[in-house]
Amino acid sequence: MKLGGPLDSKNAARLLSAAAILDFMFLGFVLATLEPVLRQELGLRNTGLALPVGLYLVLVLIYWLICEGFLSGHSLGRYAMRLNMRDKRGKLVSPMRRSTRAIKKIMSLGLTGMNPNAASRYDKAAEVSWYSPMAPRPLGFWQLVVLDGPDRGKSIEFRKVADLLSTHQIKIGRDPNWSDLALSRSEKTSGQHCVLRVEKKGALYIRDMGSSNGTWTGGRRVGPEKWVPLAADGRFRVGNARIAVLR
Repeated sequence: MKLGGPLDSKNAARLLSAAAILDFMFLGFVLATLEPVLRQELGLRNTGLALPVGLYLVLVLIYWLICEGFLSGHSLGRYAMRLNMRDKRGKLVSPMRRSTRAIKKIMSLGLTGMNPNAASRYDKAAEVSWYSPMAPRPLGFWQLVVLDGPDRGKSIEFRKVADLLSTHQIKIGRDPNWSDLALSRSEKTSGQHCVLRVEKKGALYIRDMGSSNGTWTGGRRVGPEKWVPLAADGRFRVGNARIAVLR
């Protein structure tokens, strides 16, 4: 499932509430399947609500332990809502933090996670964030990716570009000492080929550095005299290499 970007606490809480409803419905189906079998195997005829209620609580606890402890926070409901549990850096939550979250959730019976407008206490305690493909990815997680040619698949994340926060620029060319994304000679790129400018709100501009084989975006050649907005699809050509910005 695509990671996407981080959700704010209110949207995350509402989607988690919807996911929980789906999970409880699934467990209700499991209960309806298991209860008659258990009654028959144990020879129980009239136990009132004790058996179904007790069995349902046991199913909920087992389900939570499996999802939180072994499936990295995934459940059927969260999968349907396209939710991914991550830490604040967008990485998988460590087993220690997942265990902390699971223990606090079980101890509170999940009641502190029932507010549809705020993050749960156990999410806050474990410093958990929720990501969704419906949310835009943070600018730092955008990537430059070479789409074809000898350098196909070569990429770099914006957050790994040195001095990007201060210069707002990503340099592309053949010279590895100058370029943030260094391309091979076979791509027919110049040593210092072009520069991509990254604005704070995500607007992208490109300028050629006087290369021999040119820089192209949106079907037109980019000159060295001014910054040109990058094509809406985030693609451009440097020499023979086609490059895309993956948001």
